[in-house]
Amino acid sequence: MKKLFFLGALFAAGLGFTACSSDDAVADNSSIENGGGNYIAISINLPNVPTSITRTTTDNGGNVVDLNDGLATEYEVKNATLIIFNNSGNFVEARTIDTKPWTSSTDDHVTRVSTKVVQKVGGSVAAGYQMLIILNNNGLINVPTGTTDLQVMKDGALADFTGNYSDLFTESNKYFATTAGLDCGAMNTNGFYMANAPLADKQGSTATSIAGAAVQVLVPITAVYETEAAAAAGTADQIYVERGMAKVTMDKAITTPTLSNSKIDGSTALVGEVTGWTIDNTNPSSFLVRSTDGHSSFLPLISNSTATGAAVYRYIGNTAITEGSPATYKYRTYFAKSANYDKSTDLNRVTSSTVFSHDFGDTNPQYCFENTFSVANQNVNKTTLVQVAIQAKAGGVAADLYTVNGNKSSIYNLASLKTLIQSKALEYIEAQTGWVTDGTIASTEINVGDFTVNADNKVTAIALTCAPSATVKAANFYKDGTGTDKTLPDAVYTYVLSETGDILKYVDGISYYNIRIKHFGDLLTPWKNLETAQPATGNIYPTANADNNYLGRYGVLRNNWYNLKVNSIRSLGEATPHTATWTDTPDDELDNYITFQINILSWAKHVTQAADL
Repeated sequence: MKKLFFLGALFAAGLGFTACSSDDAVADNSSIENGGGNYIAISINLPNVPTSITRTTTDNGGNVVDLNDGLATEYEVKNATLIIFNNSGNFVEARTIDTKPWTSSTDDHVTRVSTKVVQKVGGSVAAGYQMLIILNNNGLINVPTGTTDLQVMKDGALADFTGNYSDLFTESNKYFATTAGLDCGAMNTNGFYMANAPLADKQGSTATSIAGAAVQVLVPITAVYETEAAAAAGTADQIYVERGMAKVTMDKAITTPTLSNSKIDGSTALVGEVTGWTIDNTNPSSFLVRSTDGHSSFLPLISNSTATGAAVYRYIGNTAITEGSPATYKYRTYFAKSANYDKSTDLNRVTSSTVFSHDFGDTNPQYCFENTFSVANQNVNKTTLVQVAIQAKAGGVAADLYTVNGNKSSIYNLASLKTLIQSKALEYIEAQTGWVTDGTIASTEINVGDFTVNADNKVTAIALTCAPSATVKAANFYKDGTGTDKTLPDAVYTYVLSETGDILKYVDGISYYNIRIKHFGDLLTPWKNLETAQPATGNIYPTANADNNYLGRYGVLRNNWYNLKVNSIRSLGEATPHTATWTDTPDDELDNYITFQINILSWAKHVTQAADL
């Protein structure tokens, strides 16, 4: 039987929990003596979907989610550490927990997702002390062999830790650089990093105020036993963990693939196909444990849920985690400040088109550190997003496409573009005194060769030659009346480009779009682009009631799964992947080229986010 905790998923809804201690392995971890000893019983619940609950449910303001286990690799337990603080919050000891309880007795490759552990602790540990569990530490913490000491990564190296939980979170809880700006490699190299998930003591996502709700991260020890047998027979303290990164997947199928506003020569339809994607603009830093800073300011956030038609408090969920006694039931929270919340440092950027080779679907995710921000920072250059490559085909055939002077409604293929260039080149030739002294030249007698393009796929030069009929005298560009092609002077293609405006080449019909990932999104924080009192410049979100209306509209939170899908496409996107600095403009635009739908899943999926491109 499986237990689950998915905290912080925006639409990570309605996860019930079933008691199953009798099904779980029990481990005795008693190898270290420390001034005598006692035993505690804890049940550690990985973020996995229970078999007893429905696959689609609601929790956060009527949001519908598809609960999903994800991949087996996402809940493997490679190592486990128990960290104990006294009831004043001071560090007492750390213990390495045996990982055998997480392994099925019938298959060593299957991980149990809820495990009762009987753990030996030092004689000074007492009821009321508090616990932090870290699974798959990936070298970010360490308990030296034969000790109960704790080492924590600080400034790139493990350092001995002393102090209290606040010290752990602030002074020693330094940020961890990502591997290549594309994933949170520091937290999933050897199993997915997991730690205590913050839980609230009041029900939210209803019209009832949640003022005064408290959030618990550390879990109190309710009983300390003198013997292993007594601990094994006792009631286990329930600890729920969450993964330390967000997850993003991309659907390949497009709901309405025909480009509605882009056609070849204004008549031939183009049909799009997603060929690649990559996560971009990711946070370079994270916390060991999800922050609860700002909790009290999140409590009064009210959303007008279009699903229920009622105002709801969106920060806390309304489905209880039903482990232990009803008096101890807790609820998930749905927002937090990330390590770079104030955006004092830049996000990591994609710098190469090779990263667009990622596959699609639930089994091909990308991961990143959580990235949230204030409404004032709700700008494109501060938002984690996905770049999507889409190939536009005519009649099922892929070919180079071109736009002229930024007009994306009338697209050119190579043949129609050559016709345009020929006509413009002929205009120039006929306007030159002495170039054609006898007869006429047809535009078809001007040959359009290779294009020279720059790094942005902008055409900067065109190879033009001309072979008019033998009866035409055109000494300036025609050799001796023999009919041999002669390269036209540079002035001709310069004139052509001045007349057409910028010509952009879309290699194989592929263009690129960005989808800013939404957290609370359109359901709980709908964008009202006709709102009054919008600032004249800069941030377009009205300052009055801004947090209530828009805080968390965009962003990614740890242990949330964001599944993206292109809904429809309006026109061609950009001719090359975006590798320059993103613009410091609001995430919401008054004039959009794409629409999209994002579904966040509770490692567990939200309703798919679709995009109209």
